[in-house]
Amino acid sequence: MTSVPEATVGRLAEVVAAWREATPGELLLHEAKRLLLNQLKAAAEASQQPTGQRLLAQATSAAPEGARARLWWSGAATTPQHAIAVHEHLLGLLDFGDTHLPTQGHFTARLLPGLLARAEAGHHDGGRLLTALLVGLEVAIAVASEEQAGAPRFEALALELGAVAARCTLEGLDRGAAMQALGEASGGWRAMPGSATLAALGNFDSLKGIALHCRPLPVAALAPVEAVLALRAQAGRRTLQTLQLALSPQAASRADDGLADSVAAAWLMGQFTVAETSPACRQHPATVDLRERIRWVVDERLDGVQACVLRAAYVDGGQEECRVEAFLGSPRGPLSDSQLSELFRGAASDVVRPRRAGEILQAVWGLERAADVGSLISLLRPAA
Repeated sequence: MTSVPEATVGRLAEVVAAWREATPGELLLHEAKRLLLNQLKAAAEASQQPTGQRLLAQATSAAPEGARARLWWSGAATTPQHAIAVHEHLLGLLDFGDTHLPTQGHFTARLLPGLLARAEAGHHDGGRLLTALLVGLEVAIAVASEEQAGAPRFEALALELGAVAARCTLEGLDRGAAMQALGEASGGWRAMPGSATLAALGNFDSLKGIALHCRPLPVAALAPVEAVLALRAQAGRRTLQTLQLALSPQAASRADDGLADSVAAAWLMGQFTVAETSPACRQHPATVDLRERIRWVVDERLDGVQACVLRAAYVDGGQEECRVEAFLGSPRGPLSDSQLSELFRGAASDVVRPRRAGEILQAVWGLERAADVGSLISLLRPAA
């Protein structure tokens, strides 16, 4: 195996060094805050599930010495490395974060735990954290995007390079130091980004392709479930016979029993929360019966995973159709700041109480003015 050519590492280091003394514009920083808040929402929701509760309880009791970081939604002091491992696990419990649609990657969830722990331990300011998150995402997504052009799979390395780029930016390393760190991280890379990818680095255009999950679902199920809930609200007392779901080729390639389970559960319950992801709900006889009456077809006119068409046939012979052009939270149908804030409140208020949830929101939306990221982390603990 060969390492990344020096010119490629040098270009990545230039991107890092460019933000050593600079800060992205207000709109980019705002986008970084939205991504951060969305992941805190996902972690808060996960912390209240049985697996998440056990994870945090075990992590709190086993916290090693050398505490310079705190566990989210627990407040227990621990080491940065322990916090990173726990938070990565927590963010993997629910499909409730974000997805970069062109690559289907969950980059924020993989980069944020390490970045926040290091920022807290190093007493870095909020502006540095947000800038580092943007740079890390930019590098990781650019590298992962090369796979779409036929390059070998190297998602793990894309995440590693993104994490190193984020850390170098957080610490304000110059080009030489960043180049050394990035070079050490790229030793097993057998492919490199093309010139167009390298030239575009620093523009942060890839962030325009990130979808926020407004429900605890894989991204491919968000449009279908949104269509189900809209159509279900119109059905009244009519008895459903069959459901036909038209998907794009990309979405259809990802369709499985999990998607059918989600569609069936949403129709039967008229909602989709974490409760509808439980084995009890998915294995319920009514869910299994309806799942057998769901069919999907491929519609070449639909674009990616953002859109779908759902058709319901009723026992009385009537039919209804619902088209979703862009699910809520997708790049073409983004969540507003107020919608995202309300999703966070819904996920976090049972842990921290509504008042502190509001304080966390204020801290996130004003994070670029915080002198120490620890002021935000200190709020992520259960209220008395």
